[in-house]
Amino acid sequence: MGHGVEVRTGTAARKVRGGKLLRVRADHDGNTLVGVAITGDFFLYPEEGLSVLEKMLAGAPLHEGDEQMAARIETIMTGSGIVSLGFGPSDLATVIREACR
Repeated sequence: MGHGVEVRTGTAARKVRGGKLLRVRADHDGNTLVGVAITGDFFLYPEEGLSVLEKMLAGAPLHEGDEQMAARIETIMTGSGIVSLGFGPSDLATVIREACR
């Protein structure tokens, strides 16, 4: 076997404001978010914004608190012109952190 770090997968789901469901499958090595899949009852504009958001979250450090993770998500969304209907950056940050526990 190699000396690589073991990648674990966690999932979490939560009803956010308005009763919308937000689900996350997160691959992580205990320190860093390796990959993330975001699904649920929400809309993201533009449509390709979801894959952009998922791709840009890879590499995020897990030692960040919810506020720092939410700020990272906000920066990605604002910088990429992504608008979400159904969840906010803090909602997504919370579900990502739950999936990585």
